[in-house]
Amino acid sequence: MKNPVALTILLAAFSLQSAVADDLAGVDIPYERHVLDNGLTVLIHVDDTAPQAFVNVYYKVGSRDEKPGKTGFAHLFEHLMFNGSENFDGEYFAPIQDVGGSLNGDTWFDRTRYYQTVPNTALERVLWLESDRMGHLLGAVTQEKLDNQRGVVQNEKRRGDNRPYAMVFEKMLAGLFPEGHPYSWETIGSMQDLNAASLEDVHEWFKTWYGAGNAIVSIAGDIDPAETLALVEAHFGDIPAGPPVSHLDDWVPERKIDTSETYQDRVANPLLMRSWAVPGRDHEAATLLSLAARILGGDSSSRLYRRLVKEEKIAVDASMNTLAFDLSSMAFVQVVLNPGADADRAREILAEEMARFAAEGPTATELELIKTQYAASAIKGLDSLTGKANLLAESEYYGGSPDAYKTGFAWVDNATPDSVRKAAATWFGKGAHEVYVTMYGEYTVADEGVDRSEVPAVDDYPPASAPDIQDFELKNGIGVRFVQRPGVPAVSIVGEFRTGDAITVAENPAAADIAFSALDKGTKKRSADEIQDDLKRTGSSFRISLGADSSRLSVSTLTSKFDASMELVADMLRNPSFDESEVALLKEVMITNIAQGKTNPSSLARKYVAPVVYGDHPYGGMPETADDVEMLEQADLRAAYEKRIRPDELTLYVVGGIDHDDLMRSLQRHFGSWKATKIASFRADPLAAEQPAPAPRVIVFDMPGAPQSNVVAARVVDPPYGEGYTEFDLANMMYGGNFLSRINANLREDKGWSYGVRSAIGNAVGPRVWQVVAQVQTDKTAESIEELLAELNGISGDRPFTADELDKVRNERIRKLPAVTATKGGILRYMADNGLYGRPDDYVERRKGEYEAVRVEGTMAALGERVVADELTWFITGDLAKIEASVKALDLGEVEVWDADGNRVR
Repeated sequence: MKNPVALTILLAAFSLQSAVADDLAGVDIPYERHVLDNGLTVLIHVDDTAPQAFVNVYYKVGSRDEKPGKTGFAHLFEHLMFNGSENFDGEYFAPIQDVGGSLNGDTWFDRTRYYQTVPNTALERVLWLESDRMGHLLGAVTQEKLDNQRGVVQNEKRRGDNRPYAMVFEKMLAGLFPEGHPYSWETIGSMQDLNAASLEDVHEWFKTWYGAGNAIVSIAGDIDPAETLALVEAHFGDIPAGPPVSHLDDWVPERKIDTSETYQDRVANPLLMRSWAVPGRDHEAATLLSLAARILGGDSSSRLYRRLVKEEKIAVDASMNTLAFDLSSMAFVQVVLNPGADADRAREILAEEMARFAAEGPTATELELIKTQYAASAIKGLDSLTGKANLLAESEYYGGSPDAYKTGFAWVDNATPDSVRKAAATWFGKGAHEVYVTMYGEYTVADEGVDRSEVPAVDDYPPASAPDIQDFELKNGIGVRFVQRPGVPAVSIVGEFRTGDAITVAENPAAADIAFSALDKGTKKRSADEIQDDLKRTGSSFRISLGADSSRLSVSTLTSKFDASMELVADMLRNPSFDESEVALLKEVMITNIAQGKTNPSSLARKYVAPVVYGDHPYGGMPETADDVEMLEQADLRAAYEKRIRPDELTLYVVGGIDHDDLMRSLQRHFGSWKATKIASFRADPLAAEQPAPAPRVIVFDMPGAPQSNVVAARVVDPPYGEGYTEFDLANMMYGGNFLSRINANLREDKGWSYGVRSAIGNAVGPRVWQVVAQVQTDKTAESIEELLAELNGISGDRPFTADELDKVRNERIRKLPAVTATKGGILRYMADNGLYGRPDDYVERRKGEYEAVRVEGTMAALGERVVADELTWFITGDLAKIEASVKALDLGEVEVWDADGNRVR
């Protein structure tokens, strides 16, 4: 052999390709597929990992089935489906949360789905409820409910419109697709069309699209297939199939010229988006174009990012993505330009890179790295019942078979540099249109159905169980806690470093965030691009976040790549280079994010909550400013890193499908020689500092023209796990902690002034923050605050908590306990939180008894001792000219006006 180096590279590429093929080929989700006599498709998957069941109901209808002038109706109807049916005329959340379940629904262009996770013993309850709203809905739909949910959806739209770049997607759709194309409008629709929706429209929509023959029920969990099928037949078998329906199959608009438009927005940076209409998701070309987009703009090592951000330095971000749909998919490039940058030069670079890709295609290495990344993402997504059931339903809907995903995986596996090149050259700017009509089958309906006089009772619930944890220690003292979870060949790790943002010395507030962001931007032996390539090569993800009490590392990888992944992670943690050019880019991004935050009403007020209410406590301190970022030097980053990333304060929590001995050998090899610093810990003791006293005041941030006001009320409460901890938790749940809470029922469900209102108790080792967060219509700002206060005062006055309210939230908490440790991510969070907060390993098992011991009087006392209405600090972001007078009239405290930099201006 004349060139041994070439042979080595060739063999390495072949090995990597074979590994990817093996990983994807090994994915198989066993299922049963049945079609009832009325046309309902039923998919069943058994997974006994946890005593849970996941039910997913797919309706083959979305915003593409709307008519111009009646946009947004598919999504509005989705909301109405949660407001009760003929045999259960109440909020759909109640009977699911009552059994400790979780639920939601969503609408997109092609479909609408409703899904819930419950204890497996509550499966029949879910099927009864889902079948009741499929077959018995219209008698419960009233004009009042329609008007209420119309207001809720309109507030959801206002919330979406009330952010930077809010109009980009809407304008992209309208410009990319011709008038009348079902993808030419957003799923949420227009305000005008939502206002025009009538009760007659509701009836027509339901009768047309919500028949059994137009739906897929996908069920996964610890279930018996035969019993499950029998339950589905009993509950759904008497529901009519519905009328024949027609769907467009393909409609990729043929576009022969470029078009463009310009609009202005309140943003900190110009944004350039370029998009193409490409084949739908059931075409191989859509998969090839997705791979091309990831190579061109998938991350910070991609071609577009390198050219625009790193080399030309005219942008702070550049990315390319695809959205896959039925009629047509979309590919789009998004470039966030520096202020004053030459947009035409950005366009030239885009044209050059796209032309080079069309002519030369990707390199073999680029394609194999993306394939590995794709395989890792696909495999990790199957770690939950949700992931499996969704994939089966999507495959059935879009591919005609529950295992159609295997075709997509094969397209990825078989992709070559030339096939990806040809797809990009052919489709970025070119398309076609085709009409396809399907035939309507012959269906029959069962003579009778199940008893619908009451919702099925659930009397048996699975108990919560703590994971079986294996403990060992590396030679240098790093503790490792391991839960083996066979089945999915992937491993996830949380590394808890016990020093966070609360430290004992002064520090530039931007230093730790930049230092952490720089960990994957270069080491002593790897460049930033090489790190990104190795993350793809090992199918790994790496993230580290700064909390008040700790710094938390999160890593996931494939079992087959675990040792290589740990070598990479150890290199990033132990040998960061803090490369000046990479740090300069990170500083630019942070400065941009700070500027963006000043224009985002939903985040502006909240970032000042902790600094204001904590004051001089270690949890206080103003957020970083652009000046802080500018002043950062490499020594600041190194110091921030050394204070926190140290082996003597590290515990590793591991969950996954890996052998114990293999795990220990790899961790010892890569982390066991890490020597601890002799410097004392910089960790502050939040319990030793005095708890901040309440300081009633009102801080207003002016956002002219804002359609909503973002309202936050906050105060500091005691540390967790002391006397009254559980009582306070349940009191908060009743007041504002879930969908059925008092304040959400008031402002969303009763009045329609908000998309959603919540109260929450923060997590901390020391004193926590209790806060209420509400986004409300501008003209209802003062009235909404009055209602929040009235609900709070009513608890100690004429509307005390009731035993029924307590039972509901208590039951929800208890019945959700098994879900705490049901997933890999849940187990990791559970172990890490136990370690951080000093909780015992069996904490989840003890909670049931602690919840059962709570009495109504205790919840009111716990809330009253901690939260007093006239001791709250209020933060409001909104149109000052429209809200100031009415807010002042509430007499909540001194009204201060602050600018976006946290300076009081009056």
